[in-house]
Amino acid sequence: MAGAAFSGFAVAPESESCSSALSFSTACCGASFFAFAFFFFFFFFFFRFFFFFFFFFFFFRFFLFFFFFFCASNTGAFELICCSVSAQASPAGNKPKNARNSARKICRIESSVSGLPQAWLDNKP
Repeated sequence: MAGAAFSGFAVAPESESCSSALSFSTACCGASFFAFAFFFFFFFFFFRFFFFFFFFFFFFRFFLFFFFFFCASNTGAFELICCSVSAQASPAGNKPKNARNSARKICRIESSVSGLPQAWLDNKP
């Protein structure tokens, strides 16, 4: 395995084919979806009185955290979304300095979570 990510899952080595990376991402995202669906119906049927409070104030946030940090960061999707969208949000010469630095900070945090090389981020505009 190339290296362990923050979540405990292993990132596929670069030498493996795209199909294995795709199957890994499908399994990971599928597992998060089924876990979400299971707990959704469990709390709806057994704890109806507290369902809406619990769902909107706790579980939905947990699901978003699980999806982005356990699923998207392992497959590299979050880096692509964060770095590509922030780099193309405005014309290259027109971007405010603090917005560019904020985008780099977010991408840098994500790269430390999922193992994206720091040199790749430093070469971004």
